[in-house]
Amino acid sequence: MAEPGVARFWAAGPSAATRAGQPAARPAADDPRARHLRWALDQLATEHREVLLLIHRDGRTYREAAAALNVADEVMLSRLAAARRRLRALLAGADPSIYHP
Repeated sequence: MAEPGVARFWAAGPSAATRAGQPAARPAADDPRARHLRWALDQLATEHREVLLLIHRDGRTYREAAAALNVADEVMLSRLAAARRRLRALLAGADPSIYHP
């Protein structure tokens, strides 16, 4: 499961919230949290960034993401776990004032 602070700031795309009829939280272009998240995503390996965006931004299921990447479900789940760990580590280095204005 994504960190609560991270999940709210994914780029445009259907999320669980939008599928449930709730408006998606979209940060302003100059929002420091959005800038930090974009930076952290850019630091990830391509295979990790792809799986995070397919699942969290595009709202795909694990199986749909695996099919889109042409990998086995187990490979996709492994990549997702690794991507989440890496993203969490990158974001942990942030100044806490960014997240609590």
